[in-house]
Amino acid sequence: MYARVIQVPVDIGKIDAGIDAVDMAMKEVIAKAKGFAGYYLFVDRNEGKAISLSLYDSKEDADAVMESGVTQDVISKLAEFMAGTPVIEHYEVALKP
Repeated sequence: MYARVIQVPVDIGKIDAGIDAVDMAMKEVIAKAKGFAGYYLFVDRNEGKAISLSLYDSKEDADAVMESGVTQDVISKLAEFMAGTPVIEHYEVALKP
């Protein structure tokens, strides 16, 4: 299993609208990708931070989504909720319950 983590500062006044927009974008676009295994969104309402975690069956599946431009398209659509530049990282999932 493979994970993509996107960390981004967010506009505190737009967090709830941003959560709804992320949920819609994930369900409409990313969730349909081959090998997609789920996602989580974490927010810190006091500090104005958000972390998105998306899971894929394999590194190849995660890479294919990134290479297709879908991730960047979704980030672009969510720019109005961001207060800075997203940082994108990739990890192998080493433990899973």
